[in-house]
Amino acid sequence: MKRSEDGGYREYATARMEALRRTAYLLCHDWHLADDLVAITIGKLYRHWRRAKDVTHLDAYVRRILVRSRLDEKARPWRREEPTDELPETAVAAAVGRLTAVLTTAVQKQLPGTAFEANPGAEYPKGTPHGPFEFFHVNTPLVDYGDGSCGGGEDYFTARATTVTAGVKGNVMALIGRMGGTASPSTECSTGQVAGGDLDCERRTGPNGEVVVITTLSNPSGVTYYRSEVSKADGTGIIVQAENVAVDAKAGGTPESPTPPLSHEQLTQIALDPGVTLYP
Repeated sequence: MKRSEDGGYREYATARMEALRRTAYLLCHDWHLADDLVAITIGKLYRHWRRAKDVTHLDAYVRRILVRSRLDEKARPWRREEPTDELPETAVAAAVGRLTAVLTTAVQKQLPGTAFEANPGAEYPKGTPHGPFEFFHVNTPLVDYGDGSCGGGEDYFTARATTVTAGVKGNVMALIGRMGGTASPSTECSTGQVAGGDLDCERRTGPNGEVVVITTLSNPSGVTYYRSEVSKADGTGIIVQAENVAVDAKAGGTPESPTPPLSHEQLTQIALDPGVTLYP
């Protein structure tokens, strides 16, 4: 796909993501499977965008892809079981192990000679600590409050570590989830005052058409975070963030360096790593 055509695909997919997710849920009544169906659908759309972009009724065309994807999923033997709110433990364990190894290697490449320590903020469920860059799966059931609103429905993998370079500490956090889910990365920029600090933002396009949003939040206390949010064509959303405090800006602490341990460019390179995906 040409870069000029890719822009049209990105704009369309971003604008229709939430509507597709709602439609997918109506087809299967399971939010996890709905997210999978949306990822499959936008992946197929990406592969056929050169032809699909000229279709007269594009929304109807995409809905047909979604419905066919659901029918294909139902035809698979392992999809004939009743859907549950939990991913199989073996699948979670495999994803955790793979993502932990990929992220650790990617950060080590950007920070040679830096030591990684367990971060107190990496505790889930409460009372269960995790090692440096050891991913864990955050998964909460969807709750219908009966007034037209709902809560919960979280489903993503996250990891954190404290970095130590020449005695100076900072921290790095990564979050990986499905596009359209509760932890999707931003696809547009916003600037101004946020939580008493100054927010700067820049939107870019990655080498393979990824949507990349990089932000800086600087507080009067000297606490600063750099963040890179990447939306990949396979439906994976990645957020990688670095702060110049040892644990977490929300937990307080005195900055030990004027800047976070990783630059915007380094964070983006980590997020763009081919191994950082839910669909290897």
